[in-house]
Amino acid sequence: MYHHQIRILYKGILRLHRSLPQDLKELGDVYVRDEFRRHLESATEYQTKLFLSEWADYYSVLAKQVGVTVAENQAKTFGKALPETKLEDFQDKQLYQLYELKLASQPRFDDQDDSAANK
Repeated sequence: MYHHQIRILYKGILRLHRSLPQDLKELGDVYVRDEFRRHLESATEYQTKLFLSEWADYYSVLAKQVGVTVAENQAKTFGKALPETKLEDFQDKQLYQLYELKLASQPRFDDQDDSAANK
């Protein structure tokens, strides 16, 4: 029913990821592929609508943030804070995925802190 919308959104997000620094692009691509693949396997109509809405918001925020030159993107911070109220809607498995994503992104920020300290 929503397969066409999901496919367009998926491809659009991957296109936007091309504007990210390479390490963020790789992390984002893996995460998006996994999320979309997992979602298509088992979701109710309500879950699909919620899924599309949240990823459309992600697309909108990222599109605004990458609307600058590639050189500026290398030093730019991407994303937005996740409101605690959203966490209440997460299932345990989703909270664990969020935690794993945080851990996967941590070395990138640790590397930046190290390089700044060495200057």
